[in-house]
Amino acid sequence: MLSRKDNSDFGWHEHKHLVVAEDVVWNSYIILLKK
Repeated sequence: MLSRKDNSDFGWHEHKHLVVAEDVVWNSYIILLKK
């Protein structure tokens, strides 16, 4: 599903052309955006 290795918890879904991450990663990201 993820096409490349990096230091981020986010990845790229090659077939759907969208950013992917575990729910806990998205939740942390959303909390940081609200601050």
